[in-house]
Amino acid sequence: MPCPYFNPESKCDRLLWQHSSRLPLGAGWQGSCHAPGHEGAQPDDDDLRAHCNLGYAAGCSRMPATADADAVRFGVFRKQADAEKADPEKVIEVHFIREKNHLPVDHGALVFDAQDETWPVTHSDKILQRQAECFLQSWREKNRRP
Repeated sequence: MPCPYFNPESKCDRLLWQHSSRLPLGAGWQGSCHAPGHEGAQPDDDDLRAHCNLGYAAGCSRMPATADADAVRFGVFRKQADAEKADPEKVIEVHFIREKNHLPVDHGALVFDAQDETWPVTHSDKILQRQAECFLQSWREKNRRP
């Protein structure tokens, strides 16, 4: 689960995760921290590996003690009927769960229109929205039809 304050900007292969496709955002990412008081900070490789991309960020020195959440989980969900249609990727729902201390805090769904390449339903938190975009990018790359 990525840190809720981590703004992923580009894929990062230099850290050489053993199974990068299994990471919470579907790949390793580099980016910036947007925790209060640290907006725009560039995490070092150790923080990117241990806190920003993977695992709960509670151990990060920049994580505020009063943070509402310390991790975000993403998944793509489709109804069985939608999955059986000729074009199951026309509309994709990206669900998220924000967690604190391994317990859910809140959840929701964002909607991506693959035909128009737009997000008709977005989240007001720009960091969460960007993480969802990165997650979906990785998911689509893994699930492309030949």
